[in-house]
Amino acid sequence: MEYNGYLLSGNDPVAEIRRGQVVPLDSTRMPLYLAAGGSFEAWLESRAIDRHRPNSRIVKKVLVMTVNPGNAGQMYMPYVGKKISRLLLLKGEMRFRLYWDGACSADKILKFAPMGMDGFVLGTTLLFGKKRSYKEIMQEIRKCCDDME
Repeated sequence: MEYNGYLLSGNDPVAEIRRGQVVPLDSTRMPLYLAAGGSFEAWLESRAIDRHRPNSRIVKKVLVMTVNPGNAGQMYMPYVGKKISRLLLLKGEMRFRLYWDGACSADKILKFAPMGMDGFVLGTTLLFGKKRSYKEIMQEIRKCCDDME
C-alpha cells in the first residue's frame, strides 16, 4: 500500500509521509523508531490492534451494545460481559473511552464502573417508565456510585 500524508503530534505535523517514506519536519517530536529511520509501514502495523486494521488506532470512543438493539426492555446478553472485560484491558493501552448501552441496571453500573467503564446509557431498565422523577432516580444512582468510593 502506498502511504501519503502527515504524521501529527497533537495538531502539529511532525513528518510528511510520501509514498511510504518519512520526511521529518520536527524529528524531536517524531516516534523514536521513525526518527531512527524505521519503516513507516512496519511502524503503522505495530500500532494497530490487528495487522489487517491499520486504522484501528484512531478509535476514540467505543459504545458496547449489551442487548440486541431495536426494542426497549431487551434482556442483557451475558456473553457481552467478557467482551467488555477485554475492551477494558485494551482501553488503557489504546486510550479510548468506553460506554455501555442496553439493559443498564444499578448492579451493572456498580460492577463495571469501578472497572473503568466511562459511561452508561440509561433507558427503560433504570430510568424510563418509572413512578419517580428522573431527578430522583439520578440522585439515587449518584449516591450508589458515591458510596462505592
